Parts: sequence; C-alpha cells; structure tokens
Amino acid sequence: MPRHARMPAPARLVPLLSLAAAGACLPARPPAPQGCELAGRQLAVAVGERELRPGAVDTLRLSAVGPGYLEPLPDGCTARWELERGAPATIDRSGVLRVEPAAADGRTFTVLATLGTERVEQVVRVVDPVASPLVGAWRQVAFGSCLAGDPDRPHPDPIAELRFRRDGSFGVTWQPFESYVDYWGAYTLGDAGRLTLEVHDGNQVPARSDLDLAGRAEVRGDTLHLRDLWLGRRRGDVPNGCGLTLVRSGGWSDGRMIAL
Repeated sequence: MPRHARMPAPARLVPLLSLAAAGACLPARPPAPQGCELAGRQLAVAVGERELRPGAVDTLRLSAVGPGYLEPLPDGCTARWELERGAPATIDRSGVLRVEPAAADGRTFTVLATLGTERVEQVVRVVDPVASPLVGAWRQVAFGSCLAGDPDRPHPDPIAELRFRRDGSFGVTWQPFESYVDYWGAYTLGDAGRLTLEVHDGNQVPARSDLDLAGRAEVRGDTLHLRDLWLGRRRGDVPNGCGLTLVRSGGWSDGRMIAL
C-alpha cells in the first residue's frame, strides 16, 4: 500500500473546553451541519503552512485529516472565517483570502476557521517570488533530450507536480491524489541558478541511474527551465532526458507538501 507523504501535524486545534474548565462561560455552538461530521477525524484547512505571494487571492477549504490522508469536506460545510489582528490580508465569508500586495516576505499570520463545535488555526506565510523564485507548484510541459540541437518536446509521461517550498524542501508527483507524493527531499539554489536536489524518501523513487539531480534553474515569468537536470521517470517505456520545462500550476500551496 503506497504511503502518503509524511505530513506535519494539521493546523493547531483550539481547545474549546479549556476555558469552560476554568469557569468561563462559553456560548453554545451549534453542531456541524449534516454531512460535515468529522467522525473522529481532525479538522484542517491545509497540512503545514500555506505559502502565498503578496497580492495573492486564495480560496480556503476545510478538510478532514485521517491516518495518511487529507479529504476535502463537502461544499456545504461552511465555516466562519477570521483573521488574527493585524494580519496583512482580508478574508470573506466564503473563505476567499486576499493577501495585501505590500505584505512583507516571510511574514506569517493565522487564519481561524470554526465549523460547529470545532475550531482550527491555519498559518499562512507570505513568500516574495523575487526572493524565492522557485517556490510554488510547477507542471511539466516539455523535456529536453540529451542530443545537441534537439528541440524540447512534450514528454509521454510528464510530471504533474514539482513543488518547492521556502523551507528548502521539494516533492515530485506524477499523479497527485490527496496527500500522495512520489518522492521528496531537499534542494539548494545557488549562484547563477545552480540547483542541487537530494532525495530523502518516497513512495516511488526512480532508479538512481535515471536521476541527474544537479543542474541549472531559470525562471521566466511563470515558466521554469531546468537544464542539465533530470527528475527520473516512473515507467521504463518512456525516455529519459537532460532537462525539463515547467509552468506554474494553481496556487502556491494546497497543503500536500511533505515535511522533512
């Protein structure tokens, strides 16, 4: 049975009973709507920090966390959303979060969601794409062969998600599903775009002979070019290469990235 990526603890639950035990009077909270019961699972917005660029607009959704999986709750499971005081963002009743364009790189703030009697906190970190150009999710659209002068072309089994995080971790997934990641590790981006990756673990790690984990990275707008670098293949009937072209996909973080 494949392992899902090792995940940090879901966003911290706020204990509602602690104040009551101390003698405080808490208003009664209605139970979760029908179909939104957690059935012993934990409530979460994402697993780990959510990384967003200044000016980003992101729709937050609630999920239930069980052993090794993250399952979104039905659309009818509407939470009450709040932000910590002084957060460089706004959030509306439907969970649409808007980060201020002037939000500082590295700034963190907390989103609070309430569903029935459950509350959960989600940490959001602002990541400036100028300071951290690789951070985010990328989808492969082409690969470069190892023959001089051969043009880039679509790969028959492209990587659906290459994700870099500000903490220096990365993950590679050919077919994303819930919290599943094929393999993960750490990366270093040096001078002149020199990129080095180190695989730590995974569910499906390519053969060492199929990997070339040191090369060059260049970001042009929403396109990432990786040269003299190859992240492997999951099938033996498709070609290896010497470079990848990827484009940004979706938001910067959906919480499925692993923790090292």
